[in-house]
Amino acid sequence: MAISLGKMINQLNLGKEPVIGVNADASVLDALSLMSSHGVSSVAVLGNGNNLMGNISMTDVKHVMKGYRHRLLWTSCLQLVSHVRSQQGIADGQDRLPVFDVRPDTSLGFTIAKLLATKAHRVWVTDDRYQAVGVVSLTDVIRVIASMAGVQPFERRPSMATFN
Repeated sequence: MAISLGKMINQLNLGKEPVIGVNADASVLDALSLMSSHGVSSVAVLGNGNNLMGNISMTDVKHVMKGYRHRLLWTSCLQLVSHVRSQQGIADGQDRLPVFDVRPDTSLGFTIAKLLATKAHRVWVTDDRYQAVGVVSLTDVIRVIASMAGVQPFERRPSMATFN
């Protein structure tokens, strides 16, 4: 069983999933609608030139709903990202970065370390201009490791599934 954590994610065909993103100025409701229509649990928050500015996930929305801060659903995506990260930092005493990213030439080992350190379910792949070009999820990483270990993962289900 030879698992090479030194291989770059682009060599492993990771980070090539299309980015589903929303403009930073769009409302949080627009982001939720986009997540629902694409069957995903997270969207990239993009600024000018598709620069990655943050991330909105269903976990963030759950945080808003649990705190009875429903008014945030009508704010911009960037405002929600700022609010959630600020609240998380207050709760656990740690600074929070608005987004976690890697480059296409990042090693699998470093990508896994970043996922572990940030407790994130995904990292966005960005180019040299900080434009979002892909995403790597925990499931993607597990699938690659399983394949390297000789385990044939089940057929991948479409990433564009819809919610019922």
